[in-house]
Amino acid sequence: MREHKGNPETLERLDAVIRQLHGVPRLLLDRPQLSLTVADYAPWEGEFVSPDAVVFSVCLSGGGRFRLGQADQHIEGKLQPGSMSVGLPKASHRIYLPRMTALGLYVPAERLDALLVEPVDWRAISSRLHQDRMVQLVLRDLGHRIKLDSYSDAYVDHCLGMITHRMHDHVKQQPVTSEGAVRALPPRLRSIIANRIEESLDEALSVEDLAHAAGISRHHFSRRFKRTFGVNPQNYIRSRRMERAKALLMDFDMTVLDVANAVGYSNPGHFSAAFRAHTGVTPREFRRSSPRS
Repeated sequence: MREHKGNPETLERLDAVIRQLHGVPRLLLDRPQLSLTVADYAPWEGEFVSPDAVVFSVCLSGGGRFRLGQADQHIEGKLQPGSMSVGLPKASHRIYLPRMTALGLYVPAERLDALLVEPVDWRAISSRLHQDRMVQLVLRDLGHRIKLDSYSDAYVDHCLGMITHRMHDHVKQQPVTSEGAVRALPPRLRSIIANRIEESLDEALSVEDLAHAAGISRHHFSRRFKRTFGVNPQNYIRSRRMERAKALLMDFDMTVLDVANAVGYSNPGHFSAAFRAHTGVTPREFRRSSPRS
C-alpha cells in the first residue's frame, strides 16, 4: 500500500484525529479537497470529537461489534470488511470500536459548504448516505483497490465525484421553499471573492468568473452571493467600481477618462451614466464639488 508524505499540517491534523481513536494512520492521498488514509485500530471505548470534515469510512479487515452514542442518538451494529459509515463534522460521540483496519476519506466541511447550496441536515444526510447502495459500492470498491494497491489519484477523484453527486441528490430532497433558506458563503470563501473583486475593478469581471473561483455553478453562486452581501453580484461589482471612482476623482492629476479606465470602463459615456446612477451627479460635477488637497 503506497504511503504519501503529504502536507505536514495535514499529517499532524489527521494523526491527532485518528489517535483519539487509538488508531495508527497512514496517509495515502493529500489534496485541498480531500485526504485519504488507512488506519489500524485497537479495541477502544471513549469520548471522541470528529474533525471539521465529513468522514466516509470503510472497514478493510477485522471488525466486530461497535457502538456510537450521541446526545439524541444511539447506534449499535457490526463492522465487517466492506461495512461503511459516515461521520458528521464537529460532532461529539461516545464510541466503541473493534480491532480493525479502515479506510478513511476526509472531505473538509468548508469544501462541502462551497458545493452544497441549501442548508443541510447533516444527521438526516448521514443516515441516507449510510443506507445509500451506490455510496456503499463506491467505497467498497475503493477499499478493495486500496488493498490491492491498484488505485490512482484520478480514480479517487472519480469516487469523490460520485459521492458528492449523491449528496446533491439527498440535499435536494430537503424541503427548501424560501430565499432566506439559501446558505451564505463561508467566511473564507467570502473573503476570497471580495478580494478577487477588489483586485479586478480595473478589468472585465463576470459572474461566471467569480462562480468558477468559488467552485460552484453560476446560478447557485448568485443566490449565495446575494444571501451573503445583500445584493446580486452585478450590483455589488458596480457599486465597488463607483466607490473606487469616487476616490480616484479626488486625484486631480487623473483625467475622467483615466478614472473610467481604472474602474473597468473603456467608454467614458457608459462610465458617466453609471456614476450618475450611483451618486446622482456626473463625474465632472462630483470633481467640481470636491475640495482640492
